[in-house]
Amino acid sequence: MVKPNDAEGEVTQDEILKMLEDAAQARLKMSATEMLERYETGQLADPSSVADLIALAGLLKKPVAA
Repeated sequence: MVKPNDAEGEVTQDEILKMLEDAAQARLKMSATEMLERYETGQLADPSSVADLIALAGLLKKPVAA
């Protein structure tokens, strides 16, 4: 439930990280960090299957992958 003083639709960095981690584990059986590292190095087998997660990662203020 959104409280009157809460910003509507606001998601924290921690919530984004949790969503990424849960989805990467469920879909690819790997961590979000590994998924993003593979994406950035061109080693992710089918990046289009996780395009939504890649976009979500773009909302982070600092990168997940080192």
